[in-house]
Amino acid sequence: MIEVDGLKVPLKIYAEARRNGRVSLGKRTAILRYPDSVFARGEAYYVDWATAWLEEQYRAKPEAFQRFTGSNIKDQITIMGESWSILIEQVPAAKGSLRIGNDQRLKVSIPDDLHDHDQVEMRRRLLSRFAARRYRTRLVRKVEDINRRLFDTLPINAVRLKYNRSNWGSCSTKGNVNLSTRLLLTPEPAMDYVIIHELCHLLEMNHGPRFYAEVAKRMPDYRQQEKWLAANYVDF
Repeated sequence: MIEVDGLKVPLKIYAEARRNGRVSLGKRTAILRYPDSVFARGEAYYVDWATAWLEEQYRAKPEAFQRFTGSNIKDQITIMGESWSILIEQVPAAKGSLRIGNDQRLKVSIPDDLHDHDQVEMRRRLLSRFAARRYRTRLVRKVEDINRRLFDTLPINAVRLKYNRSNWGSCSTKGNVNLSTRLLLTPEPAMDYVIIHELCHLLEMNHGPRFYAEVAKRMPDYRQQEKWLAANYVDF
């Protein structure tokens, strides 16, 4: 863990056979890679170097650091078009919990002895589990409807929801369509695009020209949805 302009950022460090240091922003942590040669400068030097780089990035683009703060959650969240207000409370407990209150309110209880970053992680996972339980059936129906209307019903083995930050979805050769719970937070056109994208993999298991021709046939403006997904960091 390092501090970047007062913000605590988790940092993973890798010593590797490389010539130069490199720092990047991952989905959950900042990542530092530095040379493991006996002739290279030590880890402390590269940690200071990474901190300076991250401070510069934070001042230039603070929204890129929302993943470490949870500030994109605030006190309201929209899941498949439904708005929920969120009440976070820190409690003297060993485990976190989520309760559904009145008036579309979610009460999220977080152990008060957790570090700030761990509190954010637990809050996100509790919200993701709630979303998966409550909206899975609705999302499966959407997948089935798109499959029927646009694909003349391709064989789907299963539709699965998982809290995945590395991608929006995937499709296996066995016909399993895997979707990230984060997709439930996106606008409907973007959600439809990801579903169409994954179903097209049942026709073409690659990202070649024929694959994107299949996507364009069903969603001519799919590039707009790709741009939206790339430009907007969406998380619980």
